[in-house]
Amino acid sequence: MRRTCDGWGGGITVGGHKICNLRYADDTTLLAATEAEMITFLNRMERISTELDLSINRSKTKIMVVDRTGKLELPGNLDLES
Repeated sequence: MRRTCDGWGGGITVGGHKICNLRYADDTTLLAATEAEMITFLNRMERISTELDLSINRSKTKIMVVDRTGKLELPGNLDLES
């Protein structure tokens, strides 16, 4: 996760600080301000995970959209439940 976030300028601003993820034990929450930013962030995480011979467990991964109506539409290679 650290490698995914290094150099990443996205996320949300809370109290004047940019936050792109929250981590607790083996859980991670990714934060993005826009749909396009989230897709880019997920693609980046997928690419770096693959380089490290890791994979995203799609059956345990969920997407939640907060503060707007609608559903996040992801490209086919990021088939995640929302």
